[in-house]
Amino acid sequence: MTEDYARAERIVDKAARIGLSLGPLMDPAAIDAIEVRLAVAFPESYRVFLTHVGGYDVIYPLDQSLQKAEDWETDLTKDCPLVDDLDEVEFEGREPDPDTHSRRLGNAQDLLDSGREPSSPEHDRDLEYFQAFCTQWHALMAGTIEIAEHGCGDFYRLVLDGPSAGQVWTTSLPTQTETHGKPGYDDPSFWSLRVDILTWYERYLDWCLGWRPPPETPSVLAFGDNPDHNFPRT
Repeated sequence: MTEDYARAERIVDKAARIGLSLGPLMDPAAIDAIEVRLAVAFPESYRVFLTHVGGYDVIYPLDQSLQKAEDWETDLTKDCPLVDDLDEVEFEGREPDPDTHSRRLGNAQDLLDSGREPSSPEHDRDLEYFQAFCTQWHALMAGTIEIAEHGCGDFYRLVLDGPSAGQVWTTSLPTQTETHGKPGYDDPSFWSLRVDILTWYERYLDWCLGWRPPPETPSVLAFGDNPDHNFPRT
């Protein structure tokens, strides 16, 4: 805990050096009330971030993260099952051919968007495929909140509970096609940075200050400690 507060102080100092205006800090009692209302427990490093940093130049305010969880119908009361990196091609029952996979999801989305009833066995099969894919995606997103957007369909999520609790993950999320006002689903992947939000954000600021070399790995995976990725170590 003491180390968390020390990291928070460093983050605030580094943000000031860059000239970042950090967002308002949250009252611990307000966070307690949200935890009770939602039946969740936020990682301690995240609570310290919210109460002592409030770095909303990159990271969403808590209410925005919670609204996104509601929009995506994410169950925050369940443990997130993610442990190791997972590419969407590993989803159970996924078509091995990417074009066939995208076509089947697209067919189902088009059918749902139009409001038409299935008119062929192929429609029924594509709708079942779509539903199975969505069910797996929702199960993997359980117990996580979206905390920042990297761009080009890549986002950062914080694991609230489960074997990877407290870790920041990147998700290559679905296309932005909407179905009945809900986001669509296509080609997500899940990659662990294996660091908490304070470490990730401080390393980001170090990079902004020129104290950390440019990432040697795709930037969405930068500033983590996952040995499966080629992160800079200096």
